[in-house]
Amino acid sequence: MTREITKDDLAAAARVRPFCAVHFLIDGKTVVKTGENTRLAEANTMRFIRENTNIPVPEVYDAYTHDETGHRHDQYFDDDIGGYGPYSTEEGFNQGLVRAWTKGREDDNFIRFLCKTLLHTMQGHEFVMTHNDFAPRNILVRGSQVVAILDWELSGYFPEYWEFAKALWRPAWDSPWMKDDLVERVLDPYYQQASLILNTSYTIW
Repeated sequence: MTREITKDDLAAAARVRPFCAVHFLIDGKTVVKTGENTRLAEANTMRFIRENTNIPVPEVYDAYTHDETGHRHDQYFDDDIGGYGPYSTEEGFNQGLVRAWTKGREDDNFIRFLCKTLLHTMQGHEFVMTHNDFAPRNILVRGSQVVAILDWELSGYFPEYWEFAKALWRPAWDSPWMKDDLVERVLDPYYQQASLILNTSYTIW
């Protein structure tokens, strides 16, 4: 099923989830996600997840850019894009973390030691599909059943411990999510890896 949403549709729609990307409830079962940070890659990921796993995700009816919105198709440059990744190995991923952690602080010997610890510890992990923002706000529950996992814009292939560590990045520690140890019950726990990543990140940032 495909459907192109018009300006009139958006004008008549109710805006929902105002703290995130712009979402419009078009009718009782159709939500439009739009905005300059909305990527077609998220729609492709959701289709892949829906077709190849039993993870509940919303069905993507359509995904496109519209000329009048000011969105554009980005040109691909076969060169150094100046950011981080993609990485084909865990060693490369670790070097990316080190680069981010040491940016502007290359002469800080304590940070250099923390990064050295990472490079000598984080080895031998598989890369797996990762949501990368696994939190209560992105889990839709009806009764006792999870009916959808939302917001896949940060997803990608990361080391197997990353989902667990990222879910513990600055959560609401007094929330039931943390009090009831739900992260550890829902995700495979990687305590040592999460401790290293979180302690290093909190120390530096």
